[in-house]
Amino acid sequence: MNPLSDFWKKKNPGRPPAAPRDAAPAAAPDPATEQPPASPRWHSYDYEPPATVFVGVPKLGEVEALAGTRAGRPALAAAVVLAVTAGLWWSNERFDAETGVGESRTMRLADGSQLQLDTDTAVDIEVGGRERRVGLARGGIYVETTSVAPRPLLIDASIGQVRVHDGALSVRRDRDGSVAVAVERGEAEVVGTALDEPAVLRAGDVLRFDRRVHSGVRHEEAPRALAWRQGELQFENEALGRVMDEVRRYDRRLWYGPVGVVAETRLSTVVAFDHIDDWLDTLPQTLPLDIVRVGPVVWARERGAPAARPAEALR
Repeated sequence: MNPLSDFWKKKNPGRPPAAPRDAAPAAAPDPATEQPPASPRWHSYDYEPPATVFVGVPKLGEVEALAGTRAGRPALAAAVVLAVTAGLWWSNERFDAETGVGESRTMRLADGSQLQLDTDTAVDIEVGGRERRVGLARGGIYVETTSVAPRPLLIDASIGQVRVHDGALSVRRDRDGSVAVAVERGEAEVVGTALDEPAVLRAGDVLRFDRRVHSGVRHEEAPRALAWRQGELQFENEALGRVMDEVRRYDRRLWYGPVGVVAETRLSTVVAFDHIDDWLDTLPQTLPLDIVRVGPVVWARERGAPAARPAEALR
């Protein structure tokens, strides 16, 4: 018996000892007889995965190519989930208060004012002895201020600022940078890069502006602009494309809206946040539109439009 071999077996049970250094090297595999490694199997699926690589959120052409194929639907759903998750993972901005898509949050500030955050909203809050300020980074807020505070509340929306002392209003900042102000009670002063001079809004007034242009003060439109506080959206003679862009802000799924003539179709409608799918189901009854739902994707497609072939859509 080899004492070194016995010692190895006691210290490493079940493991063979290393080959001696002077042992002959193992023979090289013969390419003619070597078996290729087994290809991975896709659990519970009896088809090959599609040869599609998504970088970021899938484009409409990719959705169109894969939505109608059995092999493509899991890949499409996985791509959307991966893209959304990656966006959340890499977002390192932190704010004093935030809401996610489809969420709303109400809080009371230190001075007694009430602040309500709309869907997908982020704010920074600074309320103290010297300043009352809410920085609106994105989304929309509703503020109801009190007359007890010695100075007005400033709402900073980057390209515009709103001052209100004793009143109630909403301010919204969209991702394209545009701002909308709707006054429910009292008065508010608005300054912005597109305004030649400060604008004074009174109850019922709405003002929209971006860096260069503004809508002018529109009267009696505030109730419709504030309908989100009651859990719904109200539209009057709006283009379908804009309506769907607005509704999608309250839905966690990935939306692909219509394009072309059907997107410019005008309609008046009311959409309840807890009945978005019911509202979608009504659209094909009055419009040349098909609604396709594939996992976390909602696709509004013009009826009768030719579908792109996979090879073309994925280029």
